[in-house]
Amino acid sequence: MIGKSISAFDDLLNYFCAFTPNMKKIHIAFLSIACALISFSKGKATQNEFAGAVKKTFDCIYNFKFKKADSLITLLKKTYPDKIQPYILGTNYYWWKIRSGEDNADVRKKFLQQIYLTKMLLDKKTDSGKELCNEDIFDYIHLYAYSARLALVDDNYFKALSYMDKCLGYLKASFGKENMFESFSLTSGLYNFFIAESKKKYLVLFPFMQLLPDANREKGISYLIKCSESQDTVLCSEGRYFMMLIYNESENLPAISEKYSLLLCMEHPGNLLYQYYLFSVLLRQDKEAEAKKRLDILAETGNRNEELNDTQKNFYLEKAKDDLSKYQKKNHPPK
Repeated sequence: MIGKSISAFDDLLNYFCAFTPNMKKIHIAFLSIACALISFSKGKATQNEFAGAVKKTFDCIYNFKFKKADSLITLLKKTYPDKIQPYILGTNYYWWKIRSGEDNADVRKKFLQQIYLTKMLLDKKTDSGKELCNEDIFDYIHLYAYSARLALVDDNYFKALSYMDKCLGYLKASFGKENMFESFSLTSGLYNFFIAESKKKYLVLFPFMQLLPDANREKGISYLIKCSESQDTVLCSEGRYFMMLIYNESENLPAISEKYSLLLCMEHPGNLLYQYYLFSVLLRQDKEAEAKKRLDILAETGNRNEELNDTQKNFYLEKAKDDLSKYQKKNHPPK
């Protein structure tokens, strides 16, 4: 049954919480598998007018045009009150506000409200006895993934793993359907890569991992590369984002990561996170002059965006300045 907990899961969570003193080690792996799972309408919802409005809203969110995105989401909810995508857009919108530095009680409350409203709409379809379509399955994965993301930000690993457990049934239902429903390439890619990586790197997770479906690292990368080449701009951006992370942090190939970073910055020039990551990967390759130019672009991009407050404009800029300061102290110590 989809959504049913796996056997002995609660006992294993207690085991991890009791015997893993530093869960920071697995933070990146589980944050990555939970990260950026989006839903772009595929079946009936791909009618030109609605699909165009959804894409336009995603473009605004990705480029940190939050006020415009908020207006578009409000209009979509009013125009299409029975559709789930506007609420998923709302979840994505508030998540990016949190990622932009606006992490406060009010934004978190609204983020959780969007998750709750999305689940209500999904459960309403489920309770009616209708069979779940591929889009519904993907939306449930999205719902629990976002719930896990916020738990991970707060280092609440018990709660995050619980959400992952709830997600497993839907993931299993999606496996093997990647060619039928393109968005499953993203979720299957993330699952295969990060679960395979975790099995190899984190022995303390081995008992839990044994209860999960088999995962193949190379298959995961293959799915994510496929996403990065998709004609769907949202799916393409997500694929490129994860390839950027994997090549820099797991494969230790920052030059290839730079390629994906640059593509993301070209596609979404207003996204300060992407700009920051390109700066970081350049600095890691000791391309200090190029990194400084990117630092200037990061500052200019934030300052030009009138829809951002001062905190949002400076959030990644301050991180970049701090990174550069540490780099220079290490590589150019005073004589």
